[in-house]
Amino acid sequence: MMAERDLSLLNEAQRTRRSALVRTLRAYRDEGRFPVNRDYAGERVPYFRDTETGVLCAVGFLLESTGRSELVEQIVATNNHVRVRELEGHPEFREWLDEHGLLLAEAIRIQPTYGPGPAEPPSPPVARGTLQASALVSTSLAVAGALFPAPMQPRVLPLAGLASSLTSVVLGVRGAQHEATGTMALVTVSVGAVGAIIASRTLYIRERERAAGKVSVAPFLSAAATGFGPPGLAVTWRF
Repeated sequence: MMAERDLSLLNEAQRTRRSALVRTLRAYRDEGRFPVNRDYAGERVPYFRDTETGVLCAVGFLLESTGRSELVEQIVATNNHVRVRELEGHPEFREWLDEHGLLLAEAIRIQPTYGPGPAEPPSPPVARGTLQASALVSTSLAVAGALFPAPMQPRVLPLAGLASSLTSVVLGVRGAQHEATGTMALVTVSVGAVGAIIASRTLYIRERERAAGKVSVAPFLSAAATGFGPPGLAVTWRF
């Protein structure tokens, strides 16, 4: 907004001071130190100065950078949560705006509000190749799990399939947050979900059938034939 404004009505001094403010504002943004809302859960509230760290909001920082520390202290003491639009009738603040070629509407746009707690940095984008590799591994393990009878599979195969599938779902959800990988992310989530279902089903069938087959009972007749004892039943326990 500030870069798009027609400055033809400003005098040279106003344009110079305004340009300096724009550079200062960019430096403030790039440094990334802002007030934190520790007092209003679930609300977005302006803080002219952080009550613990002393960090100023963008407008307060600009005021201080131009030698208006006393005005900053006055505003903080009067209402640390004041909104810039409420300063419209403040003569010193209006004078400062005029000196630096700023409109009240621009100052309103500059002033941020802060949600509860420190803002979390956005998660880094997931590389498209990572999504493709994850989807490929999940697909391969899912196909292997679907082709071989569940009771005959080593336990490590469905476990690996389940772990790989859940990883694909997590990576896919992260990738869906970024436009460049959105489509591939949805494919990865879908493959992961299907793979997780197949692996879970395989584990369930494998463990159920193996548990049912651990104990077997069969007639025992060889003892009678060899004279070692009476016939009976043989109980076999498989680990």
